[in-house]
Amino acid sequence: MVQNFNLLVQHWPLYVNIKAIFTLIPALLGLKGNLEMTLASRFSTQVNLGKIKDKPTILSAVLGNFALTQAQAIVVGFLASVGAILLKYFTEKMQNISNTGEIDLANSLVLIAGCMSTASFASLILAGLMMFIIILSKRININPDNVATPIAASLGDLVTLVILSYLCSFLFEIKSQLWIHSVVIVVFLILIPIFIYYSYNNEFVKDVLKNGWTPILLAMIISSTGGFIMGYAISYFDDIAAFQPVINGVGGNLVAIYASRLSTALHRTSEQGSVPFWAPKKWFQYLLHTFSGKANPESKTAVILAVMAVPGHLLFYFVITRVKIYNNTMNLATMTPSFIVFYTSVAILQVVLLLLICYWLVHLTWRKNMNPDNVCIPYLTAIGDLLGTAFLAVCFYALYFAGEERLKTS
Repeated sequence: MVQNFNLLVQHWPLYVNIKAIFTLIPALLGLKGNLEMTLASRFSTQVNLGKIKDKPTILSAVLGNFALTQAQAIVVGFLASVGAILLKYFTEKMQNISNTGEIDLANSLVLIAGCMSTASFASLILAGLMMFIIILSKRININPDNVATPIAASLGDLVTLVILSYLCSFLFEIKSQLWIHSVVIVVFLILIPIFIYYSYNNEFVKDVLKNGWTPILLAMIISSTGGFIMGYAISYFDDIAAFQPVINGVGGNLVAIYASRLSTALHRTSEQGSVPFWAPKKWFQYLLHTFSGKANPESKTAVILAVMAVPGHLLFYFVITRVKIYNNTMNLATMTPSFIVFYTSVAILQVVLLLLICYWLVHLTWRKNMNPDNVCIPYLTAIGDLLGTAFLAVCFYALYFAGEERLKTS
């Protein structure tokens, strides 16, 4: 659904006139996904361990997580939009595209106001939905780890992209009235310390407020690198915009499920800061135990997730091609056997690498006395965005230099 919507909106006036939005989308979707998936993983673990079970604790946890995700989302929206504007500016400078030497103030305010508003509204909707699903799942004896995280990942991208496209399009239409955009930005900046103050006084999110910013902000830098690659590659290959949300979304969804299940297993079998009995003793054992270690209680999960990537990507490829044919925008170069094989191979490689990194990172953070629910998913999804975008760019460039010149934008 995300890639279908992405195909529909990439020719809207907003996307045609504000090219920085293409750089923004990978970073924003990745960061917003981090917030929702981290919330889903954290809330699922607390529910599974019985820390959230009656009305007072449910109310306190829900309000605390609402305040925390709002504070994080607004900050992320502001930083991601400013970063996208600067990245696009320097990219154009490197390619000698921009002759003015200036940043368009009106378009920049549209992007910043729209991004902050999108992050806030999407977080409000998704955080509420995630917490409701987790509480409901526990009451009907379904493991929330298997439900909440993938829903957060998939719905998060779609909801965020829809709100971003329509809201920014509206702000773009009224960009002559810049005072509106300025007021929106100022109001959201004022709300940040209010949400932070409430979160600091809530027992369920106080620790996350103090220790959860570093992963989010570092993830933003990693995701922005992927956005930089995307912004550069799309100037040569238009079709890369259709496949980028898929390769990043699938990888992020699968690794988030694995991280959430590993974190729950660690909380159940050992104390935070200790070394669980089933942890690998040597560095090379992380490579072996991820998929085949008998001691790893989630090794079968890793195998299933890796295998699921194959039919998943083939299904999404089929959907993308059908939509592009329907819209008369199909590039025949993306229907060749060589493209299908190369694209599927790099997509599977991305998932396998993410699962290997996940198994090592979750154990590392646990030994360092950090909660993997709050730390790992931002890093993993950001690395997934970077790997996915980079591998996709390599796929297009490699096939182009191998003689498939139809891939290049005419």
